[in-house]
Amino acid sequence: MKLADLHLHTHFSDGTYSPEELATHAREQGLDAVALTDHDSVEGCERMGEACRKEGLEFIPGAELTAEVTGQEVHILGYWMDLESGRLRSELHRFQGVRQRRLRDMVTRLNESGVNLSESLVLSLANCEARVACTSLALSCSRGSLATTITRSTVSSSVAAPDSCPSPA
Repeated sequence: MKLADLHLHTHFSDGTYSPEELATHAREQGLDAVALTDHDSVEGCERMGEACRKEGLEFIPGAELTAEVTGQEVHILGYWMDLESGRLRSELHRFQGVRQRRLRDMVTRLNESGVNLSESLVLSLANCEARVACTSLALSCSRGSLATTITRSTVSSSVAAPDSCPSPA
């Protein structure tokens, strides 16, 4: 029997590991195939594909796309995406603009609530387009030694809609 994980995230999204580290962990866990499905991004797919080849894993390029249906945010997993598609890249770029605006709004609200947080620090910690999300905000808080007083639930309840800071998958 072959084993696969079809919903993985790297640090190009809200994951912890680089594509290379993730491929190594997948092999160590006995997986035969993996799909990289970072949020609204294919930034890590090329590196993940190469890392999977080196580890002897089948690689499925993908993304977890954000959509809205009747006012509710939904996430759609897409597989075997054409990483060279101009239309895909354009849409992902548009999605990132939405993420960046949402993050700027959160930083503004935190600052208005008395939490001194630099937008430039948050964006610099993102390290890529897709990571501009709550993960970057949390990293910024921890770098500014605010982690002991600010939690995900605090940010979600006082700054953003509860589902706008999804937990890492």
